[in-house]
Amino acid sequence: MQTKASSRPMFSTLLPWGACALLWLSACAPTGPGAPLSRRPFIAPPQAAPSLAPAEEAEARHLWEAAQKASDGKDEQGAQAMRDALVKRYPGSEAAAWVYEARAHAAKEAGHLDQAVAALEHILFERPQYSRIARVREDYALLLVRVGRKDDALALYQSLSRTTAGPERARMGQAIMQPLMDAGAGKGAMEIAVEASSAADVDEAKRQQLRAWALQVAGGALSLADAEALWQAHSQDPAWRFVAPILALRLAKNAFHQGDVAKTDAMLKILQKNFADTPYAEQGRDFAQLMQAQHEVDVTTVGVLLPLSGRYKQFGERSRLAIDQAFAHSGIKLVVKDTEGDANQAATQLEALIFENHAVAVIGPLFSNEAMAAATKAQELGVPLLALSHRAGLNEVGPYIFRTALTVEAQAKALAKMAFEELNMTRFALLYPRSRYGMDFTQAFWDEVDKRHGEIRGVESYEPSQTTFKEPVRRLVGRWYLNARPEFREALKALKEKNYSALRMRSEVAKLDKASPPLVDFEGLVIPDSGRQLGLIAPAVAFEDILLAKDAKALERARRASKQSTAQAVTLMGASTWNSAQTLDACEQYCEDGVFVDAYYGNSSDTRVRDFVSAFTSRAGTEPYLSEAQAFDTAGFLARVLRQKRPQNRSALKDALMAAEPYTGVTGRMQFDDKGELIKDLFSLTIKNHQIQLLGAPSSGRRR
Repeated sequence: MQTKASSRPMFSTLLPWGACALLWLSACAPTGPGAPLSRRPFIAPPQAAPSLAPAEEAEARHLWEAAQKASDGKDEQGAQAMRDALVKRYPGSEAAAWVYEARAHAAKEAGHLDQAVAALEHILFERPQYSRIARVREDYALLLVRVGRKDDALALYQSLSRTTAGPERARMGQAIMQPLMDAGAGKGAMEIAVEASSAADVDEAKRQQLRAWALQVAGGALSLADAEALWQAHSQDPAWRFVAPILALRLAKNAFHQGDVAKTDAMLKILQKNFADTPYAEQGRDFAQLMQAQHEVDVTTVGVLLPLSGRYKQFGERSRLAIDQAFAHSGIKLVVKDTEGDANQAATQLEALIFENHAVAVIGPLFSNEAMAAATKAQELGVPLLALSHRAGLNEVGPYIFRTALTVEAQAKALAKMAFEELNMTRFALLYPRSRYGMDFTQAFWDEVDKRHGEIRGVESYEPSQTTFKEPVRRLVGRWYLNARPEFREALKALKEKNYSALRMRSEVAKLDKASPPLVDFEGLVIPDSGRQLGLIAPAVAFEDILLAKDAKALERARRASKQSTAQAVTLMGASTWNSAQTLDACEQYCEDGVFVDAYYGNSSDTRVRDFVSAFTSRAGTEPYLSEAQAFDTAGFLARVLRQKRPQNRSALKDALMAAEPYTGVTGRMQFDDKGELIKDLFSLTIKNHQIQLLGAPSSGRRR
């Protein structure tokens, strides 16, 4: 069972003799075992450490070879003991570094990234002259990004830039640039790319690869805030000349869409004066011409970007039906374009909606990559985009971008709010898939629990494709390593003293295993996964004698069956991925009384919801889900603003959307904050009598 302290361990405090002289901070004092991975100070590893005497190196190698022989002979316990002795006696040896690197690899493969980080830190601090130190640094930097310590990854690279040869820096830079970009550290990623490409000892092929990446990022995925910061910091630096003109062009376009005519003219003049020999100068002239054509707007035309072909066709078609339904009889003309689920196609089709159809606004796209490409282009062209994707960072592209999809962070915060305020819970355990959704949800929920001064009592994870969950559940409740429990060791010792036969002994140990109660010190178990997976996980939870029943009689029966007379029931908790009939079918009785949050409740008695469900079902043949409800409300919100405010241009529409009063739709009240982010209260839902219903509502007694 991972506790809060062990799942977010501190930076290794086993610093070598000279580490203090090389710290980036003012002291070597550890910051304590409770600080999260993403919130503790960075300590730069030293470039050298005292060498061991040859005899000590030889003894360390001898221990390593002995451990290998023991392992080859299937004596893993003996091998482990020898490796432990090796790293304890000779932590600065080459052989100890071999052990730590192997442990880091195994931990990373198992998904225990914190353990992998700690193992590599031993090498970096205790054996900085390790023969494979370049690979260790690269792996360590990547792991820092993956555990949320992107600033530390940047600091590590910067510490090497003063002492390490260009080729090694280029390799590390190329390895961590995209992960840093994905983690929201675009400025740092770009600085690494440019710095590495400008090193004198980097070969030309590698230089061109780094520059090509920087140009691609600067022209699209880089946020405007990062573009502005990079321009201010580096526009006069000769090393940045290859990428500076594309930054200037993006900033000119953004200034135009912000209504800053003076800055637009200034940036275009810089482009023509300082970068006339680049393709971007010609693009600047083309943009000036487009600015004139862009003013033509049809305020009765709305564009829609959806995947209407390819693998995501069914999702696009369903959302199109919902949008059509919302705009029926509105007098608004809809022009729908097929993105094919492709980012480039989404950007191209958005341009067509503006320059050919003169749309006043665009709804869509649905999915992450196409949404980011469309958002970048929409901001560039100054057209309001109401994105149906929950992609992180979308509304940060610029003020013309509005995100209407329910985000992972919003769900996690709402679930914590419901647990604390409606269910009076304060102690939780987390069991999550190692997917982007699972990890993002877990981090956001944990952060919210911290803010509310609650406790995370246990954390375990599993592969998204996993279908058996005995191990992670047993780890969560202290049943996987029973030998770590004193009472189990005592009982096992007593059994051995009875000299049972091998067959009888196995039977008695199995009984002892089953009789060892789970260590449950949490009230809620959060599982951010699909309903199908929940149907596999919940029975595994119940099998380990974790009581899930809330009904008084059922709870008493469960206590008697598990021989836990005082055990309290645990509540399963989740999010919008649970809100489907699939959850009910997969879970059977195990998810009864489970709770989750969502922005949509299809069984609501609200007339708006009933009418929407009825009309959509009659056209689609199936009931709508959250994505269709969100598309319907997004269209309804936009239609109301167009009808009531009658904006005459896109800038006026952008301002009207930002200032609009709350709109009540089938997903409840919705409104945008000053950053284009959706403000919405979610429904608290539960499973009762094999039926999804509002938390606190009287049970109907009907089974779905």
